Amino acid sequence: MTDHDALIDGLSGHLRPVTRPLPAGVRAWLWLVLALPAGWLATWLLPRHLTDWSRPGAVWAVLGLALSLAAAAGAMRAAMASSIAGRGVPQGALLAVAGLGWLGANVMGTLSLAQPWGEPGSGWYCYTFVVLAGAPMIALAIAAIRRTRAVRPERSLAYAGLAIAFGALSLLSFCHPVTEHAVDLMMHVAGGLTVVGLTVLLGRRWVALA
Repeated sequence: MTDHDALIDGLSGHLRPVTRPLPAGVRAWLWLVLALPAGWLATWLLPRHLTDWSRPGAVWAVLGLALSLAAAAGAMRAAMASSIAGRGVPQGALLAVAGLGWLGANVMGTLSLAQPWGEPGSGWYCYTFVVLAGAPMIALAIAAIRRTRAVRPERSLAYAGLAIAFGALSLLSFCHPVTEHAVDLMMHVAGGLTVVGLTVLLGRRWVALA
């Protein structure tokens, strides 16, 4: 090629303008609007008993639900923002407070029980629910982060997995006793960690810049 101007004209003729992505907060809320109903539908075949919010200890369940939704929104916002080069994690301290607050509210609910430990081997329903609810959320999160890609996708995907875990746990609150035993709570955490791991493993190939 000796005529570089012709090469540039030929290449630029096939290019399309790059559109700016929506702000991270807006994308996070759009994801929540789509992901939560999708997660609920994914668990439709599981047996459900709607939560009785009039039971003793419901205040801790309501607080845990509010904090799990806040943590889900904050973590997905962090995932969207951190996928763009040069962007930091917005309001990371508030995200940490929401996550630890959720854990604290659930621990307080557990301690309010007469027998807080529970039966060994219990909690498998909750684990299954969290993983099933998280499955469509993972796909939606990967599709959303793929919009901007990432040089190092693991961090963005880990935040996304955290958002999915808290989103699934918030859905579980609507078909779960208002208080939970310690073994049950551990299975909630195990389900969340499984979702985070799956999000990173499944999304790394699709989100990473080639």
